[in-house]
Amino acid sequence: MEYLATVSESVRFENDPLIRQYNLADVQRNRVSFALNWLLFNPLSIGFNGHYNQDNYDQSELGLTFADSFSGTVDLNYAIHEGLNLYRFYTYEYFQNEQDGYTRFTNIGLENRNPEQFWSVDTRDKINTVGVGVDWSVIRSLLDLQLDYSYSNALTETATEQGSKLNGEPLPDLKTILHSLNVRANYRFQENWRIQLSYRYEFFVTDDYALDNISPDSIDDVLSLGNTSPDYNAQVVGLSAIYEF
Repeated sequence: MEYLATVSESVRFENDPLIRQYNLADVQRNRVSFALNWLLFNPLSIGFNGHYNQDNYDQSELGLTFADSFSGTVDLNYAIHEGLNLYRFYTYEYFQNEQDGYTRFTNIGLENRNPEQFWSVDTRDKINTVGVGVDWSVIRSLLDLQLDYSYSNALTETATEQGSKLNGEPLPDLKTILHSLNVRANYRFQENWRIQLSYRYEFFVTDDYALDNISPDSIDDVLSLGNTSPDYNAQVVGLSAIYEF
């Protein structure tokens, strides 16, 4: 406090003094986890697992004030016969973050804040992922193959509220899609040694309003890099030698 008294009020705070960094702020956390495996009949099994987290930053006036998340997976495994298994899964993930802020036009008079300059943001992420795969022992103890494919679709929704002195616009949704294909072949040429040949393909596409159609000078007083959403096609081939102790 003695030091602050020596600093001009107009330049006293680079960041709002009411903001609490979420990783340092007081938080009340609740967590629930669950898991269930069920053998329906001899070759078919089903599993459920997931968790729910809730974080309440009840001592924070500005910054992150609330966060919760949920992740749940159901998976099926079907053993067609010895050495050949089919499996599939579905995962749903949900994330919510609430944060409050205050737009300062000056550092002076922060002890008497204008209620029309407060704002809040509620962000919700919903992710759906499905996958299917097969494990096949082509030649027992000598050659086996694995193949799996997954598809993920993510949607981010952002709701905002702001005081009458702020000129905020509704934010569009952010969308992401990912396709992933993996193929692996393992050849055991000695008891403790095997060679693995692998191939991976990914197709990734995003629709991000914060990057798309934004040039370096699109935003007043902000110089951006002019990047675009990171869409890509990628293929990777790998060869590994694996020794088992």
